[in-house]
Amino acid sequence: MTADGKRAVGLAPGAIVSVLVDPRARQNTLCSVAGRPLLRQEWRSAVVGQRYTRAC
Repeated sequence: MTADGKRAVGLAPGAIVSVLVDPRARQNTLCSVAGRPLLRQEWRSAVVGQRYTRAC
């Protein structure tokens, strides 16, 4: 885990892997990448196990 608790970091063969685990940080990143609010279907495929939130 990073010091701020927003990411889990680990090793994979030939790579360092960083995964967002903080829900708010993940929402902000998804919105930033999409450049718009995510559709419900996009949310379901990107954020498994969390209720849809119009976060952007």
